[in-house]
Amino acid sequence: MKANASWLLVERINNCVSIISVGWMMSEIVYQAPTISPEEYAKYRGRHVALYEGKIIADGCNSVEALEGALKKRPELKPEQVALFYIQVTDVLIL
Repeated sequence: MKANASWLLVERINNCVSIISVGWMMSEIVYQAPTISPEEYAKYRGRHVALYEGKIIADGCNSVEALEGALKKRPELKPEQVALFYIQVTDVLIL
């Protein structure tokens, strides 16, 4: 399928983020947001977390710290095997 112009579309439906992009060719990449417990959410809010096989294995103030912590705890992993996410401080913005 060909597109007429370069564009980027980001769509979020049910915690699933689809990014459709690329100049003349269209492709789709789907990122599944992690499912974490309310306890984990409270513990890690405002932090970057590293996940492997759906479990949080490290956290940090930024994604570099989270990745370094994950690779230190699990040296057999490669960086591309670790998913990095930021846990929002709050779900609601009150104006």
